[in-house]
Amino acid sequence: DDLLHLLLRLVHAGDVLEGDLPLRLVLVQQPRLRLAEPERTAATAADLAVEAAATAEKDNGTVGTVGVVDVEPSSINVVPGGVTLWVDVRGVNNESIARTLEAIKAEANAVAESDSVAIEFEMLTADKPVALSEELAKKAEAICEAEGIDYLHMNSGAGHDAMHMAKLAPTTMIFIPCKEGISHNPAEFAKLEDICRAVEVLAKLLESEANE
Repeated sequence: DDLLHLLLRLVHAGDVLEGDLPLRLVLVQQPRLRLAEPERTAATAADLAVEAAATAEKDNGTVGTVGVVDVEPSSINVVPGGVTLWVDVRGVNNESIARTLEAIKAEANAVAESDSVAIEFEMLTADKPVALSEELAKKAEAICEAEGIDYLHMNSGAGHDAMHMAKLAPTTMIFIPCKEGISHNPAEFAKLEDICRAVEVLAKLLESEANE
């Protein structure tokens, strides 16, 4: 069922925009024809290593994803000679993110040793988590309560322009529920009434700021 009413960005203690650390992990070995017996590839093992390392920190809000895999020579019956895993690590706690990154490197190096493959890491960017304005969040919360709109404190799992705006001025964000929690996808759907509620809260928040 759809989430009810309005999900509101309320930066209470610890509610932040997640930091993002894209990582390129490259495995290199001699390509060879796959034999009849089942064979694990180093790329599969490294993918599982990323999952294991990120899962260990999930209670701290850190997640890891292998979203893109580039394979060479990309032949259906050949064990790859080169595989690039594009890894995304993000979370709200710098220490947890750092532990996840180190765990991924350790696990991947273990795979490289056991499978006799070369491995290299490349850090692409390193965005830190950004806390938004608690004052603005409380004002938005008060508007929701006055209007009888349900709300939820939450962290954002995606990067937003607000991460940069927060360096210039007090910043908060308002989210609305999407069907089955799906966003950034053609299947994304939000009810018109939820969109209108969010616009109403935003308008009242801006009016309050303008009158101060």
